[in-house]
Amino acid sequence: MTKTLTQTNRYLDMNKILGHQKSIYMLLTDRGFGKTYSTKRLLINDYLKRGKKFVYLRRYKSEMKTISTFFDDVAHLYPDHEFKVRGWNFYIDGKVVGVGFVLTRYQDYKGGAFPDFDNILFDEFLREKVKSVGYLNNDVEAFLSVCDSVFRDRENVKALMLSNTVNEVNPYFIDLKINRMNNSEYAYSQLEGVSDKLLCFIREVDEESKEVSIKRSNFREILHSVDKYAQVAISNKFSEEGASFVGKKSREAKFELALRLNEFETFGVWFDYENVHIYLTQSYEKTTKNMYVFDKESHNDNTIFIDSWKENYKMKHIVNAFKRGQLTFENTNVKMKMFDLFSKLRIF
Repeated sequence: MTKTLTQTNRYLDMNKILGHQKSIYMLLTDRGFGKTYSTKRLLINDYLKRGKKFVYLRRYKSEMKTISTFFDDVAHLYPDHEFKVRGWNFYIDGKVVGVGFVLTRYQDYKGGAFPDFDNILFDEFLREKVKSVGYLNNDVEAFLSVCDSVFRDRENVKALMLSNTVNEVNPYFIDLKINRMNNSEYAYSQLEGVSDKLLCFIREVDEESKEVSIKRSNFREILHSVDKYAQVAISNKFSEEGASFVGKKSREAKFELALRLNEFETFGVWFDYENVHIYLTQSYEKTTKNMYVFDKESHNDNTIFIDSWKENYKMKHIVNAFKRGQLTFENTNVKMKMFDLFSKLRIF
């Protein structure tokens, strides 16, 4: 049942959510419904009451440019304490209480010691636009590696992952098999060994509550008139684009080439000349001599290096098929990874 959010209950009840006693919490809500604000208060209180420090995690170094304002919206709640941010370090009363990490450097943290760091805040862990810089090739593994490096074998630790509700086709929902039943606010992993350690909270609001949020901000009211953006910025319902371009390959489709995205993932490209359609699948012919790679590190005597898709006839054929609606992905995982590749190749 969809909840109506009033002025008094619009912010997250972190105590209720954390009462599930998990190690990883994914918190997905609309903009302006207090997930970041509530999480900051949680981190500050955890330090002041229990001495627990935190890691502030972002995906890329460029996303750390605004951390100097991290405490600005909550500092007034603690008038007896002094809050500062210097570089990538967070201070309360002159003592380091938090440090900034970036996911691209996850390997660097493996040898570190972080005995007092019991919280990780991974902010904006889902990417908002396909056109923006995408996920890492091993995004989920990199995140879990950071958790392992920081927490080691300690208990009573937690990773808090925050995001606006953007798109259900993302590496975290796919790799961790997040499944939401009957529009519940809680979703769980169906992956063995993970289901008892992870909780995904999704705050869904009705139209009345949405209007309350819009009217609280002149900027949101303007955005509301821009339908495409408003669906992401204000409405928290996941995009339904996940089902488009997904399906099984035809019997007439013949294997043509393979696309190696990284050392872990290679997709097969199948051409159906009779029905003028192309299919991308997780299966491919291992002996193919048409193995395409997209970075110099993966290139060798047995691969074809693609620097510009416009200079390769078959890649142009794949791109044109997509633009004409004649490209189908085997599943949402293939689709999501290929959309990320298309973005990197500046196809859209």
